[in-house]
Amino acid sequence: MEIEIARTRLTDKQAELSHKQNILAVKGNIRSLTEEQWGSKQQVAEVGVQISSLGVDKANDKLGIEQELLSVSKTLGEERIAKARRKLYEIHEFEGVEG
Repeated sequence: MEIEIARTRLTDKQAELSHKQNILAVKGNIRSLTEEQWGSKQQVAEVGVQISSLGVDKANDKLGIEQELLSVSKTLGEERIAKARRKLYEIHEFEGVEG
């Protein structure tokens, strides 16, 4: 009878130990998943920083292009003004010769 009681207690203790080991394994898995998730969050943050950086680069490129266009427009405008002045001068010169 005592042997049966001891076996039952041993079986109960083994079941309790197995249950505790399962709990520890689950906690370990959760910790591992959390660490993996943290790694993923860091990667997402890094990608976000890269995207932001690309946005800044794109904005700088756009600004540079706009500045170039303004410069070209200014140059074209100056050329057009000079051309119009030459024509005006030629017209006045021509009118002066006839007049």
